[in-house]
Amino acid sequence: MPLLLLALAAGGQEKKPAIAPLPAGQTKIFEAVVIGVQGTAQARTKPDQPWKQLAINDKLAPGVVVRTGRESHVALRVGPNATMLIEHQTRIAIPEVVQDGDKLKTRVTMAFGQADVRVDRIGLTNDFEVATPTATLAVRGTVWRVSWDAIQGAKMVGVPGNKLRAIEISYVEGTKAYLSHADASNSMYKMPAIASYYQTYVLPLEGAVGEDELTDPEQQAADALTDPKTQTQIEAARKQEAGGQRGKPPGGNPNDNPNNPPAAGGGN
Repeated sequence: MPLLLLALAAGGQEKKPAIAPLPAGQTKIFEAVVIGVQGTAQARTKPDQPWKQLAINDKLAPGVVVRTGRESHVALRVGPNATMLIEHQTRIAIPEVVQDGDKLKTRVTMAFGQADVRVDRIGLTNDFEVATPTATLAVRGTVWRVSWDAIQGAKMVGVPGNKLRAIEISYVEGTKAYLSHADASNSMYKMPAIASYYQTYVLPLEGAVGEDELTDPEQQAADALTDPKTQTQIEAARKQEAGGQRGKPPGGNPNDNPNNPPAAGGGN
């Protein structure tokens, strides 16, 4: 089982592997890897190139431009420390993903649209920025939703990370290979070309697993609806409403009609 899944199962207690700083003057360039895609998601590296539909395991070098269509999205693992979900009708570029000494510098430019970004701590100084037409936003830890449009301009708000985690787990599970004989490859993954992804992939923030669920309004609402006390209250309200309707003459009080609300200050 990959380390990511072990960490999720352990509630985020698994120690994250750190990446060592490079000697002074040395740099290392990283790529992005496609870990999830739905609908129309295309990329190109030069303006005169045709757009190419993205697929899982595609590797994107710095300088790539990515765009998504309607009802579409694409998820990327950007370098060794970030996961990004590019939502529908969005265009972004990733001009730089580079480690310089003990600093990991990532630059993303957003022409328009929306993306969720999580930046993990991996033992280096994170310098992750998203530049929009009107502002440059620094992303630090947890999960942030960055967006830009011509009306509201640049916005950045914190959001639950459940969707990102689900995509990561699905990707890791989908690339596992189960070997059953001595002549099988000694790689645990079907795609050796993405070995670099697993060598640099790090676990989510310690203690983060479970926190997203606690802060997710939809999860809280679902939990409330399945609570036995809530079910009892709902059933009691239904019986009371049904009992109140018995014995009423046809066409009773016009205020009982939801399409005919009572006038302000009206009586019975």
